Amino acid sequence: MAVSSGGIVAGSGRSTPLWHRRAGGAKLVRGRTGRRMETGSSMASGGKIIGEYAKGKVDKLMTADAADSSRSQRIRHFLENMDAAILEANCEVIGRELPNLNRDSFLRMAVRVAELRADYIRAGLKMSESRHPDSAAVSDLARLRAAYEEMLAVYEAAERVIERGYAKLG
Repeated sequence: MAVSSGGIVAGSGRSTPLWHRRAGGAKLVRGRTGRRMETGSSMASGGKIIGEYAKGKVDKLMTADAADSSRSQRIRHFLENMDAAILEANCEVIGRELPNLNRDSFLRMAVRVAELRADYIRAGLKMSESRHPDSAAVSDLARLRAAYEEMLAVYEAAERVIERGYAKLG
């Protein structure tokens, strides 16, 4: 569909206005289906947009370059190659740096998370006995929470390593 500078659909055999201006710089655009849709300032700025826009919801908006199927295919191919390279790098580095990541070490970490969670909750329960706990109890609770949260983060990171197949498990 070609558009003349006057906003008329060219080559369609009819002189249907493609758009007209509304207050505030927004335009009403006639889409492929013939229905009128309001656009934001992106069309008013002179950029070409291919796709559809429904007020309140954006669907399938892309530049002409992104709409080019060969470009999309090149982008998809590039991203697939990067994913493969990242997988290979992670497998190599994790395998070399963490040779002792196995069932026993993973289970030991899970138990340690449970113990630290219990310590943190126990301290919180003890602290709840007093309406105004002393600053040492508050500091101790903060220290226990930090230890629990850090060990939990390590456990979750190790879990991701195993789920993604970066580590060779025996």
